[in-house]
Formats: sequence, structure tokens, C-alpha cells
Amino acid sequence: MSATSAPSAPTAQPWWERVTIADGLLALILLAGGVIRFVNLGRVPLAEAEAAQALAVWRFWQPGSNADIIPGSPAYFTLTALLTQLFGFSDAVMRLVPALFGLALVALPWLLHRRLGDVGTLVACVFLAISPLNVILSRTVGGEAIALFAILLLAAALVRLGDTPAPRWLYLAATAVGLGLASAPLFYSGLATLLVVWAVIRLLHLPLFTEQERLDTAVRRKALLVAGGVFVALSSSMLWHPTGLGSAAQIFGTWLAQIGGIGNGRALADPFLALARYEPGLLVLGTVAVVWALWRTSVPGLALVYWLLAALLLLLIQTGVMSNAVLVTLPGYLLVGLLANLVLTERPVNWLAWGVAGGVFLFFMLMLVNLGRFVRVVVFNPNEVQYLAMMIMGLMLLAVLLYLVLTLDVTAVTQGLLLGLMTFLVIITWGTGWWLGHLAANDPRERWVQTATDNNVHLLRQTLQSLSLQRAGSATGLDLASSVDTAVLRWYLRDFGNARIGQTLPVGGADVLITLAQAELALADGYSGSDFGLTLHKNPPEQTGINARTFTDTLRWWFFHDSPARPANERVIVWVKAQE
Repeated sequence: MSATSAPSAPTAQPWWERVTIADGLLALILLAGGVIRFVNLGRVPLAEAEAAQALAVWRFWQPGSNADIIPGSPAYFTLTALLTQLFGFSDAVMRLVPALFGLALVALPWLLHRRLGDVGTLVACVFLAISPLNVILSRTVGGEAIALFAILLLAAALVRLGDTPAPRWLYLAATAVGLGLASAPLFYSGLATLLVVWAVIRLLHLPLFTEQERLDTAVRRKALLVAGGVFVALSSSMLWHPTGLGSAAQIFGTWLAQIGGIGNGRALADPFLALARYEPGLLVLGTVAVVWALWRTSVPGLALVYWLLAALLLLLIQTGVMSNAVLVTLPGYLLVGLLANLVLTERPVNWLAWGVAGGVFLFFMLMLVNLGRFVRVVVFNPNEVQYLAMMIMGLMLLAVLLYLVLTLDVTAVTQGLLLGLMTFLVIITWGTGWWLGHLAANDPRERWVQTATDNNVHLLRQTLQSLSLQRAGSATGLDLASSVDTAVLRWYLRDFGNARIGQTLPVGGADVLITLAQAELALADGYSGSDFGLTLHKNPPEQTGINARTFTDTLRWWFFHDSPARPANERVIVWVKAQE
């Protein structure tokens, strides 16, 4: 009698066989998000607030100069200080940590793919990848991009914890809390909105989660230790800079001070106008998704609607805080993804739906082209209306065609409308994000930009390095004195060891002096000067209200980046002493 062999254990499937089409599409989305965030990261010079945080990182590594450093964002300070030892000090390196966290944010909706579905997750990832407000935040020195990542990570971890009460999700949520508390006041804004959503869910008894057993006390204690460990490590630079704990504590005080804000109508409207200007996908598709969630009473959709409304309410409470506008994109694009998954997976998209999508896309492109032509010619001929007439005719033709197709297949029309509109909005959003993040990040004519640094500061630094090579034989040994004391100037002159920067010039003078252009100085003979732009500011509006001229001027700026407005420019003069 032969012995029977024991059944063999199933072999693990290789990872490359587990990769799906959705995984490949996510990789392409991350690639696009990386391109728009990392390309030319150091092209635009650092603004004043950015330079102040970059200087703190640079001073940390200078001998004997780190005792009084107060980092604006301890998490940013710690992580960037580590990266500088690998890649050195430059504008691009100073923005590397926000760009990395901004890219990681794009992948976070994948944690929610069980709720959103594969299609909904990919749609949310696409819009987060190209969102202009997320792009500009990812290319700005500071802890805001870290805070936004921590908010979405916390929300996703809590949802997964509600679905599957595994300790790893609680530990991930604790990590998000520790990271966020050391990042920026924006994290407290996101935390407040999540608490509002939790309170509404409990109050209305929404069945968002099934009843699960609670994790034991030991696991919760470990989670507290994880949160505390992450917070202390990032706040104190791995205990190298313990005073950073005080800076982390000040973040909450800064957030409280933002309540009430500036208190004028322009400051109140700016975040809302920024959302309308830079996030057309959120404005159009988000509005449709909100109506759908309320109409269908989708429980996950309602939770996202409450989160969205809480974020919008926060814009009213903390007036003038532009970074809070970016918080709205998180629930907004997740809600759009939820709607897209429902519509596009109701049944496979057929040829009729693709035909409707192509027609809708071409219609919106036609509208865009004719609107651009109208904006271009109306300046010279206010009575030119043929382009508006073409737009109206196109709209009527689309309505008739959709009505005819609607009698054949309602689902195909719905899917085609959504696909065509999303394709159009993705193209528009990509262009707006590239423009804002790469070309106009320091142009105060953009609503997002308040104050900025002139591109001339790079030329100023190069000029001083050339003079230093001529006078001192090295690129940074120039005898230099400046009565202009700003974080921007200190950052770009950080390598000049003989630079004396203060409110007044030294009595004995120097080979090179830097003064404000409007300053009145009695300089000795032998100095010749050249002026350079330093900072840019918004000019106050010449008139209030909205009329036809201001509306067309705004559209001209959006379409052609052509505006009669000019930002205020603060200039400095570099005085060079003639050689004897």
C-alpha cells in the first residue's frame, strides 16, 4: 500500500503577475504629477517667507549660528536639513521636500480604492496630480504640502480603520497626526474639518462603517507612542535641535490667530476666487457631484459633502488664509472620483458613449476658441459679436443632438457627457497648473501670488560673483555692505563671507554697496551704480466693482497672459567703487 503524498502549499503569485491595468495607469499619473512638480523646481526665486525658512536650514549647519534658529515648520526644517547634506543648498533643494510630499499626496487616494472603486480612485488621482493649487503648494518652501499630505493620510487611515480594525491602520493614523502637528497651521485646519465630519456622522447616525470590535488598550497606547515619537523626532530634528519643539507648539497659536483674519471683503473673497480661477474641474464637476450625493443620499458621498462644506466654512472663519483653499480640493476631488466611478462603471462604455464624449469635447474646445477670439478682438471692436453668436449656435446644436441621442440610450449620454467634460477639464487644468507653478509663481498679477521676488535677483547674485572674482580672486570673497536687510537678500548673499547686511551702511564704506533705489545717500566720488529688481507686490486696484472692462481684462490675462496692470517693483542699486 503506497503512502499518499501531502498536498503542496499554494505558491505565492509573482508581483508582476499581480499588476493590473489600474496599477499601470496610476504609475503614469504619478509620472505626470512628478513632471509638473519637479521640472525646473528652482527656476523661480524664493519669496520672502520661503527665504526665511531656507535661511534657517542653512544657518543650522553653520558653526555657532544655530542657537537662536526658530523654524517656521519643524517637519520641513528637519527633513530639508537632512537632504541638504546629500544635495547641497540651492533653491531646488529647498523645495524638494514639499514636492516629494505633494507627489505622495497624489497616490493617497489609492488607499481608498475599496470605497472609490478603481475608476474613481484614478479620477481623483488625476485631478490631484494636476490641480494648480496643489502644484503651487508642492513647489513652495514650507510645511503646507506636508500638512496637506498628513490630512489626507489621516482621513484615509481612519476610513480603512473603520472598515478593517487592524492595528496597522491605527499606527498609520498616529504617524499622520505626529507628522501634521509638526508641519504647518494648515494641518489644524484640516483636523478641525475632519472633527466636524465626525460629529455630523455621529449626530445623524450615518452608517458609514459597520460595527467592528474596538482595538485593545495596548494597541492604542502604542499608537500614542508612535504619534509622540514622530512628533518629537520631526520637531527636534532627531533631538539635534530641541528648541524646535517650541516652534511646533507655536503652530497651534498661529492657527488660532488666523481665526477672524484680515476682515475686509477682498481678503474674504480671495480664497473663493482662487478656487474659481485655478480649479475649474472642482467648480464644475464638484458642483455636479454635490448635487448627486444629496439626491442619491450616498453615505460616503454625504460624508465628503460635509467635509467639503466644513472646508468652505473655514474659508469664511479664517479670512485671507489662501492655503485653506487647497484643503477644499481633497474632499472635492474625492467626491468627483466617487461620482465618476458610479457613472462609468454602471455598465461598460459603448461606442455611442465614446461618440458623445468626442462630440462634447469638440464642443467645449470650440467654445473655448471662440471665447478666446472674442476676448482678443473686443478690445479693438466692442461691437464684434460674431464669436458669441457662434458659441450660442454651438450650444443649441449640442442640446438638440444630445436630446436625439438621449431617446436612444440615457446611460451612454451620461457617460459621454462626463468623459468629454473630464477630458476637456483635464487639459485646461494641466495648462493652468503648469502656468502657475512654472511661469507665474512670482507674478503678483496672479490671484494666488501676494508678494514675490523679482527674477533679477539671480542676475544680481551672478553680477556680484563676477565682481568678486575680479576684486577678491574668489566668487564669494567680495567686500560687500548692504543697507537693505531682507531674508531674500540674505539668502542669495549667504555665501559671501565678508558681506555686512544691516539697516545702515558701515562708516568706512566697502567695495560694493547695496541700497534701496529711492534712498538718498551721500556717497564718496568714484562709485557707479546699477539697479536691479528685488521684490514684486500687488498694486492696489484703481477701481472697485466689476464692469465690462475689468471682466475682459481678466479674461485676457487668463487666455493670453496679457494685462494692463503692472506689479509694484521694489528695486535696489548696487554701487561699485572704482579701483584705484
